[in-house]
Amino acid sequence: MNQAMFRSTSQALHFAFMIQAYEVSVENIMSKAIRAIMKELGIWNEGDPSTVDFSGLSPLEIRGQCAMIRAIVRDRLPGPEAWEIQARYGVNETTTIDGKKRFVFSRERQEAIMSLGDWMAPSFPNFNPLAVDILIAKAVGALNKKQSNGITSREMAELFGLDQSTYRHALKRVSEKLIGLESRAIDTLTPEFERDGVVLCSSTLCA
Repeated sequence: MNQAMFRSTSQALHFAFMIQAYEVSVENIMSKAIRAIMKELGIWNEGDPSTVDFSGLSPLEIRGQCAMIRAIVRDRLPGPEAWEIQARYGVNETTTIDGKKRFVFSRERQEAIMSLGDWMAPSFPNFNPLAVDILIAKAVGALNKKQSNGITSREMAELFGLDQSTYRHALKRVSEKLIGLESRAIDTLTPEFERDGVVLCSSTLCA
């Protein structure tokens, strides 16, 4: 392959997980979905996208490549690193409860957050386990104020005890731990993605 599909491992992961939010459909609709994802990621503005190359691949083949990327994350990374990628890049789904649109985690994202919570719980022995899960969800961007399931530090203090500053400090610690996991995951995945032509190779060894 002369041109890699993506310019970076992070971009490949983001696209591969985001595409799950779109149902498999006829190719012309799938093409529009792919274009919408690239616009959301800022890799398609006017004209043709300059940082991705899907030449020679049909929309369903692109979706297959994305499934392969997700499988590599699941099967090749150590547990914590895989969970971090699944939690950070996974998608939220929407559902209607009592006539109102609600955001809910996909099963994969929920399980990844809970697994990270179990792994990280010993670092926060005085915390309610659910509070640790919520901090992880906030740190990976799965919860925010715009969503109906967002939660503030003050609300966490009211629900679980301790004080607001404790949760703010804990969120910073959680974020730092997760950034470290993501960095290790990307370092592990990048050589394989470069070798397979998934991402642009930055090494002269790929020439």
